[in-house]
Amino acid sequence: MNKLLIASIASLVVFTPVSFAQLGGEITGDSAQRAGMAGAGMAGANSVFDAAMNPAALSFMSERTFGFESVGRLVYGPVSIETSDGSNYETTNTLGGGPWVGWADTWNDEFSYAISFLPTGGGQADYTRNTTLNLAADDDGFGNLIPREHEVDMSSLMMQVSIAPSMSWKVSKELSFGAGASLRYTQIDLQSAADVAISSLNGEVPNMGGTTWSDLFNSILAMGGRPEVDSLQADIDASIGAPLHAFLQLGTMWQPSDGTRVSLWYRSPSTTNDLEGDVIVDLSADVGEILDVIGGLDSVDTFNILIPSVAFPQQLGLGFMHQLSNQSRMFVDAAWTDWSNSFDGWTAVVSDGQGDLGSMTSDEGIAVNMDMRWEDTLRFSVGFEHDLFSSSSILDEFGRTRILASGSPMTIRAGLGHSNNPLAGAATAGLTPFNTVHLAGGCTWWGGRTGGDWHLGIVAAIPQQWTSGPNAMLSDASGDRFDQMNLAVAVGWSANF
Repeated sequence: MNKLLIASIASLVVFTPVSFAQLGGEITGDSAQRAGMAGAGMAGANSVFDAAMNPAALSFMSERTFGFESVGRLVYGPVSIETSDGSNYETTNTLGGGPWVGWADTWNDEFSYAISFLPTGGGQADYTRNTTLNLAADDDGFGNLIPREHEVDMSSLMMQVSIAPSMSWKVSKELSFGAGASLRYTQIDLQSAADVAISSLNGEVPNMGGTTWSDLFNSILAMGGRPEVDSLQADIDASIGAPLHAFLQLGTMWQPSDGTRVSLWYRSPSTTNDLEGDVIVDLSADVGEILDVIGGLDSVDTFNILIPSVAFPQQLGLGFMHQLSNQSRMFVDAAWTDWSNSFDGWTAVVSDGQGDLGSMTSDEGIAVNMDMRWEDTLRFSVGFEHDLFSSSSILDEFGRTRILASGSPMTIRAGLGHSNNPLAGAATAGLTPFNTVHLAGGCTWWGGRTGGDWHLGIVAAIPQQWTSGPNAMLSDASGDRFDQMNLAVAVGWSANF
């Protein structure tokens, strides 16, 4: 068992960089069982991974559920983009996947514990688009300056992984309380273009007697008859991350009757931490020729980048289960996620250039609006599961309990989920969700103690279009129309050792 757990943890480290999942309300679920019901099923307490959200679920897990559980998930998320000028682009590198592993056990009749290793969010996509440069222009032969077109490689990759320890206290047969934590590592890689305000370039131009870069570019634009241009376009390639954001997880579960159960959980806002890293800034397309004339200055430089005081959102959730018959159950889940106080007002500070471009900035660096403006999400999911078998128990002539079963050892599931679009600012292909409707289906094959149980969940975010508003980071991306969908397949295996 130890070797199996070590191998699973190792695979998490190796393969997670390409894993990603729907972020808006997190409705695809962590377990294959909940994925098969579009995120419903928290009151079912039928997976180790449920404890990563509501630790109190441990007290209501069946004996066969305690032990080891793993999930492999593949996600396909193609995005089509139509710009405001009618250009069309398709993203690539939109298939990813990753493993989930968890272990649960009991200390005694009252206390249970679990630990899970799982991705908690991310995404990826690549495409190449044309932009219109801000300063660089060509003469059209009639004395008019025509801004040049520029081809920009756009790529995004986010990875957030978590270690989630949890424990549960069973106060009575009907009630439990739980507490846990989610300790998350975050990494974001972003290749794009960005507008840099000319007014922010307050450093002095080398060998030009105190003239600032802002003065120089404004003078050039005034002579060219384009004083309205207020920014330069820079190609950027950034890698930022934070080693730890910690959440507190609290929950309770109540079973007022044998056929009804209620699950309530709360995840606190995370601790606050800076996202830090490096960014390569390339100004060669827009002002490379000017830098050459000034004195052969290098138009590519590496800077430090800092997004200060980042915290991830709190969440409040409620789950309900009702037994419709001996073989059928209905689940209703709802969760509110406080994105508006987390993904809002992000400003990246770019400073300490290592080469020639470092002279453009003051000691305080340049502040770039990341256009991260999100709204709160309210996710609502309904799921059903039905056993294709029936069982009953009788006492034989010796007083022993015998189980009578008929049918196939399988449970089938279906679900429907809805989450409002959280985006109010710019969209980043592959990272930002806006699909609101999700359909799901799945099943479990009950293999027993010898072979373990197999779980399958398939969830699809119905294709949907969304048009972005003004883009504070790159004006050329204003009014982009996105058309995206997501399809996730989760296969899980669990066994009691």
